[in-house]
Amino acid sequence: MGNEEPEASDQRDKVIQSQFDAAVKSQRVGNLEHAVQLYGLVVRQEPDFATAWGNMGVALRALSKFDAALRCLERSVALKPDDAGMVSNLGNAQRAVGNLQAALEVHKRAIALDPERGQSHYNSAIVTRDVGNFEAAQAGFGKAIELGYAPAQLFWDRALCHLMAGELETGFADYHYRWRLPESPPLHTDIADWDGDDLKGRSLLVYAEQGLGDSIQFIRYLPLLQAKGGRIVLEIQPELKRLVAVSAVGENVEIIERDKKLPPVDLKVPLLTLPHIFKANLGNLPHDMPYLTPPQDGVVERLAIKPVAGNRLTVGINWAGKSTHKNDHNRSIDLASLTALLDISDIRFVSLQKGPRAHDIARLGLQPLIFNYDGLLQDFADTSALMQHVDLLITVDTSVAHLAGALGRPVWVLIPEVPDWRWMTNRADSPWYPSMKLYRQERSGNWVKTIARVKADLVGFPL
Repeated sequence: MGNEEPEASDQRDKVIQSQFDAAVKSQRVGNLEHAVQLYGLVVRQEPDFATAWGNMGVALRALSKFDAALRCLERSVALKPDDAGMVSNLGNAQRAVGNLQAALEVHKRAIALDPERGQSHYNSAIVTRDVGNFEAAQAGFGKAIELGYAPAQLFWDRALCHLMAGELETGFADYHYRWRLPESPPLHTDIADWDGDDLKGRSLLVYAEQGLGDSIQFIRYLPLLQAKGGRIVLEIQPELKRLVAVSAVGENVEIIERDKKLPPVDLKVPLLTLPHIFKANLGNLPHDMPYLTPPQDGVVERLAIKPVAGNRLTVGINWAGKSTHKNDHNRSIDLASLTALLDISDIRFVSLQKGPRAHDIARLGLQPLIFNYDGLLQDFADTSALMQHVDLLITVDTSVAHLAGALGRPVWVLIPEVPDWRWMTNRADSPWYPSMKLYRQERSGNWVKTIARVKADLVGFPL
């Protein structure tokens, strides 16, 4: 994401300086809203206080207020154009709003101002990775390390660069750097780590550590674990427990909901460490599809799913992930953008959207055009049952996409210009899910052309 720190200043006015110092202190302890308020007081009294504008921009970016952050940093750099650190921060802000080429140029400027500043090389490397120039990005990460700038975040971003390039074995070898990030503290530290050796006579805790989509994607490794012998205990999110329990990957596995009491175990392994242990590469990913199976317990009757009358397609749509996801502003879309699909008259559209964004259907008056299952779907087992009655799913990059792929259902995924590492670049398919097709955004913030391609293909989708 790029690293930034608020800068100090020797501003002369004591009152303004006191407010500024208090803002910096608040920012450094993570009280960002208060810091922004204080910086606002400062710049209203001293409009030419470049560092206050810059620090406020950094705080606003951390608060995901990206447009405001960009404007503040533009003011800062206009007032203090030779400050390499603030210029680099401006590059980070340009990246946050999707202006990747502008971000690259700004980062080049920051490096030219101070070639020995490792942090600028790191920030530039992230954008270079985003545009798909992986070799140059790795060189940038290496230069930052050479200059003495080597936080855990850099090694994590370097690992993601390898993964995005399809260099899975190298990327997963460094994936352990996630444990050194403040947002990813290690779990179950009282249990010894498993190193991949034989398990006969021992018990192993496998635990979900990240999002629901990650759990769905990597639970495919459970059968390989079972071949090692021993007893497997899986700790997983409650939303997935019932689905995994009735699927082949859940056979002979004790499944415990996250935050419930665990049975005694000998060893542990995080779910996303399994690709490293099994030396994942693009040629050896577990492809026994489908590896998840919907329950056969009357869910179809409970959901009142009915066959479509006549020769029509049923297309599921899902347009938003969790708003708390740090990249949700790039991956989720406005339902209004998908209305271009709704004039295809021989298709029945059903919504697999859950939570607050499901209300978008009523907000836009689309109830006659989209059947809404929100409130009926209790967990992913229910969603998987509904998917068996959907001919095609069109979705953004969220857990529903992974579910469709793991079920072997046809799924088209709308991918933002800067994709999550697992979708890599320059390909319309996924090595993880054979039934998946990727539709990539050409320009950050603009889905019009992407959805037009989806519509053209949807018109020709076979019945």
